[in-house]
Amino acid sequence: ARLDDPVERVRQAALLIIAALGTPGDQAILPQAFRDSSQAVRVTAVNALVGLGKAAVPIVHPQLDAPLPQPRKLAAMTLSRVNVREYGPLINTHVTANLLNIFRHQGYLLALQPLTNFAGVAVLCSALREENDRLLQEIFYLLTAVHNPADVRIIHEALISRDERTRANAVEALEAITSPQTAGLIAPLFSPDFPQAELLQLSQEMWEMQPPTTREAMESLITDHALDPWLRTIATYALGEIGAAFIPKPKPQPEKPQRRTPADLLAALSDDNASPAAEPPTAIETPAAAEPSAASETPAASQTPASDDQPVDERQKRRERRRQRAASLLDALSADPTPSPPAAPEAPPGAATAVSPTAAMDTIYTPPPTVNRLFNLPDVMRLLQAALQDSDDTVRLAAAHAQAAIAGGAPAPTAQKEGTLLSVLERIIFLKEVLFFRGMTVDQLKVLANVCEEHLFSADTAVYREGDAGGVLYVVVNGRVAIERAGQRKGSVTRLGTVEANAYFGEMDLFTNSPRTASAIALQDTLTLSLRREPLLALMRQQPDLSLELINVLSERLNDATDQIARLTRSTPRELHKLFDELEA
Repeated sequence: ARLDDPVERVRQAALLIIAALGTPGDQAILPQAFRDSSQAVRVTAVNALVGLGKAAVPIVHPQLDAPLPQPRKLAAMTLSRVNVREYGPLINTHVTANLLNIFRHQGYLLALQPLTNFAGVAVLCSALREENDRLLQEIFYLLTAVHNPADVRIIHEALISRDERTRANAVEALEAITSPQTAGLIAPLFSPDFPQAELLQLSQEMWEMQPPTTREAMESLITDHALDPWLRTIATYALGEIGAAFIPKPKPQPEKPQRRTPADLLAALSDDNASPAAEPPTAIETPAAAEPSAASETPAASQTPASDDQPVDERQKRRERRRQRAASLLDALSADPTPSPPAAPEAPPGAATAVSPTAAMDTIYTPPPTVNRLFNLPDVMRLLQAALQDSDDTVRLAAAHAQAAIAGGAPAPTAQKEGTLLSVLERIIFLKEVLFFRGMTVDQLKVLANVCEEHLFSADTAVYREGDAGGVLYVVVNGRVAIERAGQRKGSVTRLGTVEANAYFGEMDLFTNSPRTASAIALQDTLTLSLRREPLLALMRQQPDLSLELINVLSERLNDATDQIARLTRSTPRELHKLFDELEA
């Protein structure tokens, strides 16, 4: 039962205890760990079975016919270490199979290059590169079954070296333990500047492998059941994005001038205190306002100062203008407004919207040239229909999501997605664009996406307050959040910054138990993803390289904060600083 424990180290300890103290019946369950998600657990299972010696052969041998490649490789690894003369050739077979898959994936990557502007395709390409890295690492692990592990490790480290001579010596050593053909295929994979087209040329010369077209690559990634189901899921999701590009977009309608409401017009009538110069021109002008008066035409010498009754005449003129203005506005109020057409009934959620020929004339439909050249909508729908028949639940879910995206609706709620705003794959695509997570692999993001929590904060709601406990990182999906600190005067605050979508906050207190040094307030309705410290620390323990990546990200953030402080700090001449230092000494 401990082989299913969520803690990795507990599963490893259980394997060692069963191998050392268990009965033959207990030891028969050890190969189950070949399917464990943790590489450390899988390696522990191999070592435990090798420790049983020849007694492990009948336990492990059936795994050579397992339906999945991972148990088959680990079974060959175990048996080769027990009896290298009999089972050693199996290692060469699996090394060749890994190289075939690596070069096949290289063909997929080149074929998908024109579509990397789609977020799903970009993540798919990242997953393929990471799978190639895993397969390449696995080749050297397999070689340790038939060669000295220390020698294999030295060759591997030399191939990673930046020194060209060191890499050349490593290739010669690799030829000695494998073959010139195998070494010639492995060596270019460690050269970052090796052209991708030449890699495909190598596969053509070795296996007559023809590079696929973009359409063939997507079809293989979706329908090849030998692939990891996770890759098929990402490919299916990406195909939905491609299919949605074929759907016409509604033509933007020009804005109609807004008609003044009766309330606005009556408000204008009530403005009795307006001066004549400030009043707007009216549709009907009085004769006094339209024509110059006789008094205005008299010579300047005949004009006398204003008499006492002139203010009365001015008030009468204003009343006359207001009466004329009122008549004009009342005419506008009494006009019959143009009746607006009745609103069309809303379609039920998730229903596909049919585009009539008349409506099609009012749409802008120009499929992207790249997509239009490489795909057509019937092929997309055919592949999605095939994905709906996949044996894996996640692939079928991605296909349903893709079909709904093309139809313009939303997928029907299922037990897996009900109550969530973002699927795991959508979270991965989103987090991949956030600086804090950009250095993580797709598999690492998959772990974090499953433990992220979604929170919706309404406007003026506190995400957290100054003094609250830390340990949680927040990423803004949409909306805006203000970072504020209480000022010295009661009721005053200092705005430290504003966090927009695709940005994060709360990282300074993520790895400590210290209280928050500032408050985070939602400026508008804001959706966030939150990540607690514990799952991130667990992931960092498993993969130390991730710790270095996060340290670099946090260091950059700290440098940005230092630069901001320097910009806000008043600068003074260095001589004054020296004088202050002498006074303080």
